Amino acid sequence: MNALFGTGLRGAVAAAIVTTFFMGTCAKADVTSTFDIDKDGWTLFQNSGPNFDWIAVGGNPTGHIGATDNTADWAYVQAPSKFLAPARYDGTFSFDLRLDNLNQPAGFPGIFNVRVGLQGAGLTLINEGALPTTSWTNYSFTLNETSAAGWRKFSNLSQNYSPAAPQATQAEMQSVLAGLTRIAIATDYTLASTDSNVPEVDRTYIDNVRLSTIPEPATLLLVSVALVASPLMVRKRQPCRMR
Repeated sequence: MNALFGTGLRGAVAAAIVTTFFMGTCAKADVTSTFDIDKDGWTLFQNSGPNFDWIAVGGNPTGHIGATDNTADWAYVQAPSKFLAPARYDGTFSFDLRLDNLNQPAGFPGIFNVRVGLQGAGLTLINEGALPTTSWTNYSFTLNETSAAGWRKFSNLSQNYSPAAPQATQAEMQSVLAGLTRIAIATDYTLASTDSNVPEVDRTYIDNVRLSTIPEPATLLLVSVALVASPLMVRKRQPCRMR
């Protein structure tokens, strides 16, 4: 560091400036929703009804959102526009989730795996992780085509996940991440719903959503300028000579 910025107080100040730029860049490389004060712009998708709430306590650790399945279709919550910035290939999409009720009536299929969907560049990709639990659990999906069960192509987000569906290619995955139009987390893990004859209520809670995005070009430009300018800032001025 000294070789780049020089020594002494000026060198330390210059190094601190560039470090601050880098820290700002890293902060902008993750988009988050922690639901500390409200729903943070998240909305229902393929679901309706009044049972979509911001809850101030009981999250991981405090504020969080909860959605009840009110439809026979796949129900989701979808991210606000701030999550639709270009996402970083090989980055992560993660969140904490818990389910209210894991009971299924006799004769019904078991619990569905935690499910997420991405749409962009004319493609719909769905991936699945582990099973949900009634305790807060973190689910993380790597943003490349092979992670978890694999990002697979479907015609829409209503289709059931199948490992037989075609897996996205690297180029397709990168195209979707560069042109995201929707990010959705399923809130539908049993066949119960308020419009069905199944008595159990399917209610899902979500907290601490995080997406790796690409830093804005302007931020990267500022970092580059700081790197170039810093050695000049610390160069000692030559004393003026009196003629």
